[in-house]
Amino acid sequence: MVALIVGAVLAIVVAQFIAPDFLVTRRLDAVSTIALSAICEMFVPIAVLAALPWASRLSLRDLGFARPDARAIGIALAAVAAGVVLVNAGSALVSAVTHTGEHSQQTEQMFLALRAPWKIALFAFFAAILAPFVEESVFRLFLFNVGLRYGGFWIGAVVSSILFGLAHGDPYNAFPLALVGMVLCGVYYLTRNAYASMIAHGAFNLLTLVALLAFPKIAGG
Repeated sequence: MVALIVGAVLAIVVAQFIAPDFLVTRRLDAVSTIALSAICEMFVPIAVLAALPWASRLSLRDLGFARPDARAIGIALAAVAAGVVLVNAGSALVSAVTHTGEHSQQTEQMFLALRAPWKIALFAFFAAILAPFVEESVFRLFLFNVGLRYGGFWIGAVVSSILFGLAHGDPYNAFPLALVGMVLCGVYYLTRNAYASMIAHGAFNLLTLVALLAFPKIAGG
């Protein structure tokens, strides 16, 4: 079990170095950057989902891979609103403490630079479908569950959410994203459904992209 935890943490660190905010500095175009990052990061949830049933002695269904009911979907959608409020409040707090303006992730700038509809659609697929599957598998199903098992809800939620925020590679947005991670931990804990937290995560990302398209200046801080 210890080896599994260490391996997963190392995998997250490796994934960080191939994350979009790193790859974009290698002068790849937006679609190539996101695609390469997604391909590399897919190895992480595959390894986690293969090891989880063995490590936890629970089936994937018991871990939350079951059809979400209306209650679970309702909680997921309510979490999107909570996530929007918290990420904006967190960003405002970081700006006030650091005495700097609003900061946007490089991935947001990459998205805004896209012009072809198919590229925008592909980017949205990665953000709303693939990224939530990868990140929820690692940070909620694995890391949160480990913390929950050995330290309770708050230990699991705080540790996994801090790592979630840091894994995005942006010091200014790490705290706001950690707050979103806390909300997603709450969704998974309340519903015990992996798809519910993925739905919330995906809807939050998609709403962010729609907001960027509608109000591109919000990413120009």
